Amino acid sequence: MIRFTAASLLVSVCACIAGCSPKVVQEPAPVGHGPVVRVLLDEAAGPFVVTCGGGFHIEAESGAVVTRSNTSSTITVGAAGKSLQILLNPQGSAAAVEGEAYITPFRSGSLVYAGVTYGGRILVQAGESNKLMLINVVPLEVYLEGVLPHEMGDPGPDGFAALEAQAVAARTYAMKRIEARAGEAFDVYASVQDQLYRGMTGTNRLASGAVRETRGMVLMYDERLASTYYCATCGGHTSDIRPVWPRREPGAYLRGVLDRAPGERESFCSGARNFRWSYAFTGRELGRILRRTIPSDTAPDSAASVCRRVGVSTRRLMRLREDGQHPADRA
Repeated sequence: MIRFTAASLLVSVCACIAGCSPKVVQEPAPVGHGPVVRVLLDEAAGPFVVTCGGGFHIEAESGAVVTRSNTSSTITVGAAGKSLQILLNPQGSAAAVEGEAYITPFRSGSLVYAGVTYGGRILVQAGESNKLMLINVVPLEVYLEGVLPHEMGDPGPDGFAALEAQAVAARTYAMKRIEARAGEAFDVYASVQDQLYRGMTGTNRLASGAVRETRGMVLMYDERLASTYYCATCGGHTSDIRPVWPRREPGAYLRGVLDRAPGERESFCSGARNFRWSYAFTGRELGRILRRTIPSDTAPDSAASVCRRVGVSTRRLMRLREDGQHPADRA
């Protein structure tokens, strides 16, 4: 997934802009909160327990209000086929809804799931195999305020420009996922499968300020939203997209760059915890990993590039991919 250190994100975004002509575009200020993003918080057989501090109402897919309360409640939602069974405590009232239900707090209310407070509203949807999906439906800008502190931390006032760059990258990433998943039940995962999101828990003044200062700004390339992948640590050099994701759209700007300023010897992310690391595998273990993680249609030169980055010789890689029968070797 996707994460970045403050300095390396800023440099990488700038490198994209300077080297391959993606551009930051300021859209007109949207009415209200602008776009809405659907964030998958959990998917399980349930039941899900959501606490609402203050009043709320619950709507069916049609918009009809099925139940409401003017006081704080614990809302338990379980599945029975395609039907949702809803129980309110301490009121003791119950309701049934077909398909999906929206839990919407009143203006002064809040929604808490698994110890995390969320803005917007929560959608509970009956999925496949008697599973439920718990989805936070939230304005995009509010979502970003819940992403930045967990992807970047708090770099302090000197890191504000990097937070702004992160905000542009995260907004672009989210909007591209909204576009790609328009026909699906949700747009993004709340985990590092997309961007780490913790709702209103852990928000801070600097990150929220960076979101506000860049409101409506996205990164474009060739009149389309750019693919703004980012990571926590690059080890001194980022990668071309091809060796990492051979089947994804390449993009002329998705090329590896040196992670340091001209004339400098130290990388921007050299202070990161995993900047340098080592791990020992047997030949058999590495063979299994490579067969599982490197697609069978990866070109030999791309596979070799992957191996060079992790310190495995090209010849050894080819042999491991063929049979994985080198249990005495360690890479």
